[in-house]
Amino acid sequence: MINELSANSHVNPYTSLTPDFVLDALAETGLMGDGRLTALSSYENRVYQIHLETERTPTQTDGTPVPDSVVAKFYRPARWTDAQIQEEHDFAAELVAAEVTVVPPLNLQGRTLHHKLVASSVNRSETPALVLL
Repeated sequence: MINELSANSHVNPYTSLTPDFVLDALAETGLMGDGRLTALSSYENRVYQIHLETERTPTQTDGTPVPDSVVAKFYRPARWTDAQIQEEHDFAAELVAAEVTVVPPLNLQGRTLHHKLVASSVNRSETPALVLL
């Protein structure tokens, strides 16, 4: 997910979302992509399917295995706060607990929301945030 750029910024918030950036953001969560990256349709956000290296089997915080590919969602900056995104993640977890079919975000390193620093970021609101499904 990408958090908002400041209102004074004229830079496209998705300029930094190169394939290398996306794979680096994934690696910061402890997952290694194998280089296969597919952009998926999304009106507001940037969403990618990323295939993972299969030489090791990564697990989520609770020990659940991570699938062979993940969906990485970078949110449009200034659209949602971390608290709003976390509320959505908590609701997805409640649905899973109630046995409702839903794909919840992966819990990696004890959290479901991750940020990838950009060299040009001035503050956290300009820092891309990442959710993996």
